[in-house]
Amino acid sequence: PRRALEGRALVRERTGDDRPYLIFTSAISPRKNLQTVRGALLRVADRGFPHALVIVASDPPGDFDLEALRREAFAEIPGHPGRILQFVDPSDEELASLIAGATAACQPSRFEGFGLPALEAMASGVPVVVSNRAALPEVVGRAGWVVEPTAEGVEQALLEIMEDPVRAQRMGARARRRAESFTWDRTANGWLHTLRLAARQSR
Repeated sequence: PRRALEGRALVRERTGDDRPYLIFTSAISPRKNLQTVRGALLRVADRGFPHALVIVASDPPGDFDLEALRREAFAEIPGHPGRILQFVDPSDEELASLIAGATAACQPSRFEGFGLPALEAMASGVPVVVSNRAALPEVVGRAGWVVEPTAEGVEQALLEIMEDPVRAQRMGARARRRAESFTWDRTANGWLHTLRLAARQSR
């Protein structure tokens, strides 16, 4: 609760009001699918919801037109000025607060090796909306919204979260419990088990 209040205070300082917000924390690589989150935000804004989108994003590695990616990422939402809020290099404490204060965290990636941003949001008890691609369904399980990586899919999940805060809170608590199972000890034991299997099979 304290971190959530601090996150909303940070957004209030940036916007001048107490509007609720969604959060996207990832690189602005096309595979991270930020444009789908922006499209979903436009749809819920057209329905009258006041939410902004906080973007904490880094430049992707690789041969990209970075200026074009930045323009696309941080452009205003048509008809809804002031809805895109960019936070550049927040401290770890600020980032944790921004995540904790969000109505939902969105990661509808087209491909994802693991999905650490989703897990970080889950650990904060924040409802998560992820794509039904690669590792994300396995990470989130039944503790979040797993959808097609389209504006329509993300919009539907956001509507369920925004229109039913009791269910959203319940899912956030479930997400926190699931995140607690992803320990470094479990990770190390999983790797050790895999390496032992590989060693036996190579004999």
